[in-house]
Amino acid sequence: LAKSADRVICIDPNPIMVRRCEFNARASDIENLSIHQVAVSDEEGSARLSIRKEDLAIVRIEPDTDGNIAVRTLKSILAEENITSIASLKIDVEGFEDQVLVPLLKEGGAILPKRIVIEHAKGVVPAGCAAMFDELGYVEIGRSKNNAFYRLGRSCHL
Repeated sequence: LAKSADRVICIDPNPIMVRRCEFNARASDIENLSIHQVAVSDEEGSARLSIRKEDLAIVRIEPDTDGNIAVRTLKSILAEENITSIASLKIDVEGFEDQVLVPLLKEGGAILPKRIVIEHAKGVVPAGCAAMFDELGYVEIGRSKNNAFYRLGRSCHL
């Protein structure tokens, strides 16, 4: 998908996943990717990162002023990258989707993602995100085992 986009921003606190993403980008000759090895939340700070030994893709973030990983807001990362519009956004932050995405959605305007893929737990989209999707006119257009797919308004086409 990165080859069909103007720019792709990857955000992941897990150094193992960041290295894999960097390798995959090099192996696929993808040059429009920027990677931020940080955690995201509704406020800036630092945290301690724990990686599950049985599944290296799943991490746990604990707020910690002496933590080993920076915590940023999605808004601050997008501002740093000079992003003024978002075609598609994929979010999977292990249950913290409301904390990460709702503040961005409340901003509204051109920054609203035209499409969103969001992880759901047992079929339930996080309550804060679901409420904002309804308020802003997002339409659910599909589901997979772990994700729900939304588009902004009826006039936006996939």
